[in-house]
Amino acid sequence: MLALLAMWSIIYIMNARNQSIYHLNMQYCHKQEVTMGVKAIIIYFQFFSYAGLDVFFLPSVLLALS
Repeated sequence: MLALLAMWSIIYIMNARNQSIYHLNMQYCHKQEVTMGVKAIIIYFQFFSYAGLDVFFLPSVLLALS
């Protein structure tokens, strides 16, 4: 759980520095060593970036429900 929060924080900070999640997605997904899990995480952030939502929205909801 802490590892996921760290990953969210890192990507969120990178996004806050005007790093495009789309470019991040293209950069990592063209490397063959990237696993499906990392691709899923990147696509997740890409979706939330395009939707204009805070990336912590869904995790915070899941934590609140648990």
